[in-house]
Amino acid sequence: MDFLTILGLAAATITTISFLPQMFKTWQTKSAKDVSLITLITFTTGVFLWLIYGIYLQALPIILANSVTLFFNLIILWLIPFHFNNDTNTLVGARHCRAPTRNLYVSGFS
Repeated sequence: MDFLTILGLAAATITTISFLPQMFKTWQTKSAKDVSLITLITFTTGVFLWLIYGIYLQALPIILANSVTLFFNLIILWLIPFHFNNDTNTLVGARHCRAPTRNLYVSGFS
């Protein structure tokens, strides 16, 4: 491997792992209220386009970095609908599952 490939892989690794804290925080706190959906969608679209560009150039650092980053961002996007409404102790997807006659609170779900 030449120096530029190693440099590209190092840059790809650092920028890719920068999304792990956000993904873990969203997963652990079950809250995505601080995640900007528009920013995340715009960034994910850009990463997808970088991936296509990297495939076209057959550039391993670009392909690896953007594949993994795209995967991490898709996980975050997938978590948002389930963990966005943390203030009411309900999952956004579960709002319509409540009993119609009373408000149930199940201990252990936060």
